[in-house]
Amino acid sequence: MSSFYHSITGYFDKGKHGRFLAILLLELARHEPQSFAALIEAHRAPQRSKRAGFWRRKASIIKAGECSIEREYPFMGLKGERRADLALVTGKHVDIAFEVKEFDGAHSKHNTSQLEDYLRMVKPDRGFVYVYRFLPDDRTRRRLEAEQEKDRPVALLSYDRIHSTLSRLDQMKAPLARLLCSYMEDIGVGIYTKLNLRGDDKSAAIFLLSQILGMPHASGFKKNQSDQSVRRGADIIKLMYSNTEVLMEWMRHSNTKIMPKKSTRRLWINPVFDIKKLRGDLNVMPKASKPRQLPKKMWPYVMGGDVYFESSCGIRSPASISRRLSLKIGISLSLRKEGKHVKAQFYAYFEPAARSEGDDIEPVESVITFPTEETAQRIVLRLVEKLIEAARTSEQPIFRYLSDFELPITP
Repeated sequence: MSSFYHSITGYFDKGKHGRFLAILLLELARHEPQSFAALIEAHRAPQRSKRAGFWRRKASIIKAGECSIEREYPFMGLKGERRADLALVTGKHVDIAFEVKEFDGAHSKHNTSQLEDYLRMVKPDRGFVYVYRFLPDDRTRRRLEAEQEKDRPVALLSYDRIHSTLSRLDQMKAPLARLLCSYMEDIGVGIYTKLNLRGDDKSAAIFLLSQILGMPHASGFKKNQSDQSVRRGADIIKLMYSNTEVLMEWMRHSNTKIMPKKSTRRLWINPVFDIKKLRGDLNVMPKASKPRQLPKKMWPYVMGGDVYFESSCGIRSPASISRRLSLKIGISLSLRKEGKHVKAQFYAYFEPAARSEGDDIEPVESVITFPTEETAQRIVLRLVEKLIEAARTSEQPIFRYLSDFELPITP
C-alpha cells in the first residue's frame, strides 16, 4: 500500500515531483530542524577545508533555530528573476539555496543557464545544494565538482544520501524523517534494500513469483498467500527495481560521458514447463479444440521459473558505429515447485539494438543469501569486468570500443 505522500504525487505530472520533495524538505526543516541539519552535515568535504567549516556552521544555526526556510525564493539571474526551490534565510540574507531535480531534463539550455545563475550566487557565506534523484549529466556534474575543487560551498545531495542519513535517526524523535524515508521507499528511489529470502521475506517472495509465473495453487505454495504476503509482494517489486537502479547509477557515475541518460526499468519472465505432461495432453486433445490454447490452460504445466528485474542504460557509440548498445544490470529471482526456496542471481550484459548470433556476452553470479549493497557492488563489478574482457576479444566492432569503459571503485 502506498504511503500518504506517494499517493499525493499521482495528482502531479513528473515535472512537479521535485517541487513536491522540496515541500517535504521544507516541512522537515520547520518541524524537525535537527533532522534537516543532519542533511547539511552529510556533505562530504575535507575536514579542514573552508567548505567543511561552512556546512558545520550552517547546521549549527539550523539546530539553534536562528534561520528560516522558504520555498520558491526569488533571486536575480543573468536574464531575469529565478526562484530557488528552497532557501535557508537569516534575516534578509540567503545562507543556502537548494535546487531539486527529479525527472526534469538536465540537458536543456534552461537548466544550463539556471545552474550558472545559482553558481553566481555562491559566496564564502552563501552556499548552493544541488539535490537530485538521478545522477546529473556529465557537464553539470563536472561544473559542480569544479566549484568544489575551488573550495566553494557547493554540494551535491542525492535522494539516496537523504534516505540513508534520515534512516539512521531515532524514529521516536524524528517521525517526519521516517515518513520522508517511507515516501522515498514507495517511489523506488535509488535505495538498496537487502531482502531476507530465507526468513521474513520468504513467503512474500514465493507468493509473488508463483502468481507472476502462473503456478497452480496445488503446487504447495497456498500457505504463503496470507494478507501480509500479498501486501509485501508488491513492495518486493519496488525494492528489486530500486536495487537494480542503485547498481546501474553506481556504474553510470564513472561513465556519464558515454551513458548520459538515466536508466529505464524492465521486467520479464521465463516459466519452466512440465513438457512431458503438456505433450501427453496435447496428444489426446480433440482436434476441434480452439487453436493456440493449451489443453488445460497454463497453470497445470508450470513447474517454476525465473522473474528478471532489470535496469537498462544506453551507451553512446562512436559516429562510425551505427548500431546502438545498452548495458543491462539485473537481478533474477527463481522458484521451483520441488525446491520451496527462492534463489537470487545477479547478471549483466551488453545488448546491441539489433541483436544477432554472436552478440551474447552474459556472465551471471548466483548468491546463497541476498547481499548487502557493498557486496552487490562487488558482484556487479566482477560481472562487468568479464563483459569488458569479452568485449576486447569480440569480433563484433560494436563491442571493441568498450575498452575505454571506466569501472567504478568499490567501497
